[in-house]
Amino acid sequence: MAHDIAHDTNTPADEVRRLLDTAEGLLPLMRERTSAVSQLLGIFDQLDARIPTLEQQGVDLRGERGRWEALQRGLRSRARWAVSAITSWPAARQQAQPQPEQWWWRLDETLAAERRRAWLRGAVIVLLVVTVGVVGTRLFRFYFPVDPNVAAANDRRLQAERHVREGDWAGAFSMYEQATQFAPDDPMLYLWLGVLSEQMGRPEQAEPWYDKARPLLHDAVRFHVERGFVYLQANRAADGEREARTALDLDNQSAVGYYVLASALEMQKQTDTAIEAYKMAASLAEGNDPDLTALARVHMGLLLQSAPFEDLRMLTPTP
Repeated sequence: MAHDIAHDTNTPADEVRRLLDTAEGLLPLMRERTSAVSQLLGIFDQLDARIPTLEQQGVDLRGERGRWEALQRGLRSRARWAVSAITSWPAARQQAQPQPEQWWWRLDETLAAERRRAWLRGAVIVLLVVTVGVVGTRLFRFYFPVDPNVAAANDRRLQAERHVREGDWAGAFSMYEQATQFAPDDPMLYLWLGVLSEQMGRPEQAEPWYDKARPLLHDAVRFHVERGFVYLQANRAADGEREARTALDLDNQSAVGYYVLASALEMQKQTDTAIEAYKMAASLAEGNDPDLTALARVHMGLLLQSAPFEDLRMLTPTP
């Protein structure tokens, strides 16, 4: 009868392999088990001492040397996990008394130095960008001076847009009104003044502003489309929808009319009809207005992705 004989192999090379096995098991656990870091550093000390000694004695450890180097790379790449696992690195170093070449006991210093270098690189890049921007702006203004009226109108327009975002209708009205002094031929300023008059409860004052915008736009369809855009920016989706439908009644091939309609429907959570309107906008704009085509398709894609989640929320019972 044959018997299996178990051989107890406990050579120094076998011990190195067991240490490698243990270290390879601990490495991915550092994030969840802080104690794994201390164990791993201790094993690194043992491997650092044993592998060179055995190699000097003529033991072939080429495979084990490769695993040891891979472990070191793995610890370097996970340095931030290791650093956060040990409360006091100076105390740990004092207890371990590592040699200068045992870099794993100075991971905290290495990580801090890397962060300082990254911060300095970022600061230099920001400084360069700011410098180039300032110099470029000054050169541009020197060789291509901006019309002071255009600059003044744009400044007031930006301030007005900020007031709109904050819901300060009176402040926005004041800025748009001032902007008309510098850009009297800009129809959008008058559309905004009309919409803001309505917003402040003065609908009778809106029509004169619209009357100023109409001849500057030269087109009834464009008038309703542009006013629809303004309504949407003022969070008046129903009015924006009305303007878009009016524009489409005048021209049912208006791609931008369908885009405004789709935007208004999206704001009102009418997802299915908004998708169809975006589809019409993209189809009509294709070949003529690539930017509008791309915008409509992006919005349509986003709505198509969100539609299943909306349906799921509707089907979820209220607790």
